[in-house]
Amino acid sequence: MGGGFVRQTLTDGQYCAQVDTNYVVQDCLSGRAAIFGETRPGISFYAEGEESPTYRSVDLYLRVENAASEGEPLSIDDILRLARETSVSTVLEATTTSKIAINGHRFPLGCGCKLFYPDSAGAQN
Repeated sequence: MGGGFVRQTLTDGQYCAQVDTNYVVQDCLSGRAAIFGETRPGISFYAEGEESPTYRSVDLYLRVENAASEGEPLSIDDILRLARETSVSTVLEATTTSKIAINGHRFPLGCGCKLFYPDSAGAQN
């Protein structure tokens, strides 16, 4: 994403059952991270005009991505605030030293910081 920020998209589950899609945005310079997304059944039906909860997290992800591409990345605090305001179901603050479980496997969040910003605070875990 640039400017000391990296992002990841995490999918947990199988498309025949429950699927969780979460987005992780990390500020490698500060070592902070925001995780946001939705838990949804594999197949969901919505009435005409009703918004799928999945679109809220995708819209927020695109907003974060667009701000970064314009050279003005949103802060972790801004991302967390926007996620709460848009009623995204999962909103977590973490650090780049945190680990997340995906399909039963634990992964450290700081891998992107180590790769793209190896001398940053976020890479020091």
